[in-house]
Amino acid sequence: GRARLHWLEHPAPHAAEVRLAAGLSAVVGRRRPG
Repeated sequence: GRARLHWLEHPAPHAAEVRLAAGLSAVVGRRRPG
């Protein structure tokens, strides 16, 4: 839908969002046991 078109038209911001999400999940992974 619209979100897909958005990242297809703007790949650089999409990549930044992916890096941000990866950083957040890394932080959450360190905080949670296991």
